[in-house]
Amino acid sequence: MKKVRVARIVLIAMIAGFLPRANPAAGGNSTTSAPAISPAFFHSLDLARPELARVKRLVEEGHFEAAADALRDHFRTRRVAAGFWPADPRSALNPDDLVNHIFSFYGSAKFDAGRPIRWNDTFLGDAELTYALNRHHHLAVLAAAWRRTRESRYARAFVEQVRDWIAQNPSPDRPEGWAAWRNLEVAARLGVWSDVFFQFLPAPEFTAADQIALLQSLHQQAEWLAPQVGADHGDWSVTLASGLATVGILFPEFRQSDAWCQRAWSALLSDLREQILPDGAHQSCSLYHLNATVSAFWLPLKLAIENGVLVPEFYARELERICHYLAYIRRPDGRYPAFNASEPQDCRPLLVAAANFYQRKDFVFILTAGQFGAAPTTSSCFFRPSGVAVMRDNWTSAANYLALDAGPYGTSYQHEDKLSLELAAYGRTALVDPGRYLLDLANPIAGYLASTHAHNTVTLNGSGQRRAQIVSSWEPAGNSEAAWISRPAFDYFAARYSEGYDSAPDVIHHRRVFFLKDRRRPYWILSDRIAGSGTHAIESRWQFAPVKLDTIAPLAFATRADRGNLVLQPVADRSLDVSARVLIGSRNPVGGWVSTAYGRVESAPQVIFEAKAELPAALAYVLVPFAAEAAPVRAAALPSAMRPDEEAPDLTAVEIDFGDMRDNVVLAHDLRGAGRTVAGRKTRGCFVVVRTPKDGPPQVLLDADAEMP
Repeated sequence: MKKVRVARIVLIAMIAGFLPRANPAAGGNSTTSAPAISPAFFHSLDLARPELARVKRLVEEGHFEAAADALRDHFRTRRVAAGFWPADPRSALNPDDLVNHIFSFYGSAKFDAGRPIRWNDTFLGDAELTYALNRHHHLAVLAAAWRRTRESRYARAFVEQVRDWIAQNPSPDRPEGWAAWRNLEVAARLGVWSDVFFQFLPAPEFTAADQIALLQSLHQQAEWLAPQVGADHGDWSVTLASGLATVGILFPEFRQSDAWCQRAWSALLSDLREQILPDGAHQSCSLYHLNATVSAFWLPLKLAIENGVLVPEFYARELERICHYLAYIRRPDGRYPAFNASEPQDCRPLLVAAANFYQRKDFVFILTAGQFGAAPTTSSCFFRPSGVAVMRDNWTSAANYLALDAGPYGTSYQHEDKLSLELAAYGRTALVDPGRYLLDLANPIAGYLASTHAHNTVTLNGSGQRRAQIVSSWEPAGNSEAAWISRPAFDYFAARYSEGYDSAPDVIHHRRVFFLKDRRRPYWILSDRIAGSGTHAIESRWQFAPVKLDTIAPLAFATRADRGNLVLQPVADRSLDVSARVLIGSRNPVGGWVSTAYGRVESAPQVIFEAKAELPAALAYVLVPFAAEAAPVRAAALPSAMRPDEEAPDLTAVEIDFGDMRDNVVLAHDLRGAGRTVAGRKTRGCFVVVRTPKDGPPQVLLDADAEMP
């Protein structure tokens, strides 16, 4: 395999979980005294290494305590990358709380884990908190506090908790170690322990005996995990391989380190090929899962480079695709749309590292909102394999932005959310994906957030999408085609959901979005065409971020914030009787909820437009962003745009009155231009905007064909 030694890179954030290792005393009693040094441990070391000559001599002479001291001296003097492992960024952990065994993960309420810590108990009714506890990310918080203050209580807490975990979880064969020895937690713990070992080395509280106990447990956990790495390529496989690679890279003193690294690199390369789509997205189509996965991919690369280990060339090259995807899909606030069971996370540390490593000046431009670096060649983009379209008018933090998810269902972390979207008005996120809250979908709110009813798309007769029943829709090969046109003046995207609804399996939802990137008055026009037969109740759902929402006209809504506001108004044929209702934190019916972090949910306004119509039927919506306070906007259908020879064209024609000017917009969704008279002006394109100033004649602002360069 061709390999390359890659240049040094900066630190990144690792968001992943892993496998545990067990050593409990019966009854779960804490072992707080210093552990005895096990002579058997030294057999796990490669004592033939020249730098371990003194250790080898002392072991051969039977001076095991002196050998432990010599090994400690060796680790203290050799160069190694350390301090790379941050606490889970979703968790707000206070080092003083951790000293007293008080924890909080994923935004949960604080809980007391007991004395000794009950490593395998369920806390606050959520097993995910137990898993998080056993990943030991919190030890990185104690390490950071000790490095900053050199206060012995943080080192003592670290030593005590590691001793206690080893004592309570001696073997993966014990059923009481269900959380401690789940392989995901073991892998996470391998990474954390490998790092904090070096961070606490100078601490006098971290004795040679404690170091040997940690290393012995680390070896045991790595040996237990190794056969599982590469055994399959499921959701956790990258994390398992990353944890094993971390131990192998940082501890070449172990006899098995080379074998661990070879196994881990092989698994990571296979996972890159099998789990990452050609556009850089993850096969789950979950931004949360991609974030965690790319961090697990990146960590071995960083450690290998900083510790002089050769890296497969393909590996480094393929990671760039993922970083490109993450850079170009970012919202103006630096976070990511929470598509398909995600939270709006920020990968800034990773992108900083990627910008440095790959010398990507466009990444620098994106990260600094245009202050440094080189501007990307486009502000809008479409990632076809994952089906995500991003429309934006600039790269500043005050950009107007819309991301729409027209991708496959995904292989895991699935939500019934096709054609849903997120939108930011002048940098402030206004329409959101609702997030996931909990993994337990039996919870009424978590189950609701996974349903179509929580997303910015359409339900039919009260029923949602049903891709879970159609396995062919889970991967890109089974996803429907989409149309994407991006020009300096406008963006246009068209896609469809064709798997039907529980109440109407043959109905197809076509969604088209037009974005006029006009500096004076930008806006979106979204058109929903519901194709099928029969009469159905159409519900169009719009989930706002937590913000005040005003009704500014019949069926027209506007956010009320200090900056970045949005006006939303439907435009329907006069034959349709459209009504609207707003749900805010409702439990019956469930609606108006969003989750911005795991375990946290809050109320936020959800607008539902309803109309009973015979299919096919079409409804359009005007979405107008305002930098400051929103102003009234009047929008109405424009039937005069239809040519006499068109009986039932697939056409959206809207008149938008802003008060100081009026826009007549015609969008031909068959993407064929035709001669039309719009606001007294002759046009020929399939995308037409004619603007009439309050005190002036109409002007053709846009007259474009689909094929026009």
